[in-house]
Amino acid sequence: MGEGEQTLSLIGEIYDAALDPALWSDVLGRARDFVGGSAAVLYLKNTSTKSASIHYDDRGIDPDYKRLYLEEYVKYDPTTTAEVFATIGQPLATADLIPYDEFLQTRHYREWARPQGLVDHLRVALEKSATLVGRVITAGGAPKPRTMVRLISKDAGPGPGKLAMSDNEGRFRFTSLDPGDYTLTTGFDFGGGASTAPTVAVALEAGVETTKDLVVE
Repeated sequence: MGEGEQTLSLIGEIYDAALDPALWSDVLGRARDFVGGSAAVLYLKNTSTKSASIHYDDRGIDPDYKRLYLEEYVKYDPTTTAEVFATIGQPLATADLIPYDEFLQTRHYREWARPQGLVDHLRVALEKSATLVGRVITAGGAPKPRTMVRLISKDAGPGPGKLAMSDNEGRFRFTSLDPGDYTLTTGFDFGGGASTAPTVAVALEAGVETTKDLVVE
């Protein structure tokens, strides 16, 4: 099979994995082999908390090193901030984000990458959305469960905006948001009637999880 046919086949398998997540591990392994890499993962990074989570991987990274990265070395990854400015769909090597000689001097490389024999990381940003999390609480700090929370973009036209329901601990979460300015408020309370809250202005940044609580009477 020629390179063009291999590329088309791999693209088809990626689309299949998008519909059936159970296929991701094998598909990532084939993508790894196609580019001559040692491991492939689909992951999420949070630039504000300097944390990460792995959604799917090809099992190419030793589980202990994977745990060490998620628990410790993600904090020292020197490429995280620059990745926020990456163009969606544009492959970037480490040297595209930081001078390579400088990268070799970092704790991330010396203690995590080099012991595994890793010399580079080719990444492609698939999405750079914002996330908003928080809690609906009373003035005394008690959680307000089952409260409808509304998030309204200042650039959007008339409408209810995006809606989320707080859980039993009062927590809510909005994901896959466009960066920008929003207004956060509450709507109808399924727990027993109307609920009011101050209107809160929220500025969301790409790749950042923002926390904002709502205090209701």
